[in-house]
Amino acid sequence: MDFSEYYEAIGLVASVLVAISLMMSSLVKLRWLNLVGSIIFSVYGILIHSISVAGVNIFIVGVNLVYLYGIYRKKEAFRVAFVHSEENDYLADFLEYYHDDIERFFPRFNFKIEEEYLIMFVHRDLNMAGLIVLEIKDADTLHIVLDYVVPRYRDYKVADYIFKRNIDRFRYLGYNMLYSEVQNTAHNNYLEKIGFIREGDQYVFRIK
Repeated sequence: MDFSEYYEAIGLVASVLVAISLMMSSLVKLRWLNLVGSIIFSVYGILIHSISVAGVNIFIVGVNLVYLYGIYRKKEAFRVAFVHSEENDYLADFLEYYHDDIERFFPRFNFKIEEEYLIMFVHRDLNMAGLIVLEIKDADTLHIVLDYVVPRYRDYKVADYIFKRNIDRFRYLGYNMLYSEVQNTAHNNYLEKIGFIREGDQYVFRIK
């Protein structure tokens, strides 16, 4: 039986995965997808008896594993800076620069931020990682108007820092509930992954 067509299909799948990985803005996603692609390429090389193809891709598998290990083991420094919306040039520049990407995930977001909103810039190793905008609904409830993370840092570490490791920050400010409106499938999946529970057309996080 001639398996050459099957082998070619395996090689094609590997090529597509590697190509897609190179278009990822998130370094973590890039490494994971490239890892899967290089593993399949290694199998393809073995099947067609090509030592060079198999060898190079086994090496790439190792490189990806080393980088992923380093990414997950690296201890990064997070900082939060509260800012005011009034005449804040940096805030205006940030919103303008990421306008299209923000609109894609938060189509109902009003780019004219109200003065009474809580605005948090999140820094990761002193690099700008994200912007969180909170509306004070009542004495103990905050509405998450915007929870935006720049593409290169979308590995849930910012969310882990804000909503898990430092959730007490909100309690100290007097709030015990956060909620976000249903936006789109990608954002809904993100909210569920970090611990929000869907209640009707909202995702709710109760601070215990």
